[in-house]
Amino acid sequence: PHRDEIGKRILHRQALEAIRCLDEGVLRSAADGDLGSVLGWGFPIYTGGALSYLDFIGISNFIFECDQFAEKFQDKRWLVPDSLRMFAQRDKSIHQFIRD
Repeated sequence: PHRDEIGKRILHRQALEAIRCLDEGVLRSAADGDLGSVLGWGFPIYTGGALSYLDFIGISNFIFECDQFAEKFQDKRWLVPDSLRMFAQRDKSIHQFIRD
């Protein structure tokens, strides 16, 4: 794989887990996830954090690329939660994500 793809896969997987934590109520807000990811495990600060990363690259683009990885690697860890798919249609910041 190309070096850029490897970096993207590393960041996307972390962001996917962060969105699952937000979706399941483990995190109370996207800001909590961003702060924890930057200060806790060193997620690249230029992205704003693991959840702001979705805004940084575009939520629809993020979903598209995760779908490509899921198909390419046949791995369920790349599956995007339905809640994020529905949220992406609203074209808002991840910081406006509310669990239903």
